[in-house]
Amino acid sequence: MENKMKLKETPEGQKFKPIDKEYEVVELSAIKIKQLNKQPIMESFFALSENKKWGMHKTVITDVKPVEYFEKVFGVKLVAR
Repeated sequence: MENKMKLKETPEGQKFKPIDKEYEVVELSAIKIKQLNKQPIMESFFALSENKKWGMHKTVITDVKPVEYFEKVFGVKLVAR
């Protein structure tokens, strides 16, 4: 099958080739969903400084575990403020 895609032009004059892909839908088992829910939540942020000279990258990892886990790992009793 011959691919006869034409290049499209963006407003800036740059050219790009559109992607035509078919994606297979995969259903996850209940066990896999449970495993995924146990993983930490990772968020990544990027911003430019006001003068556009510096890029700032920030990664936040959120992991929820029982208090007993942290007390055992750190060896101290955690107290709510």
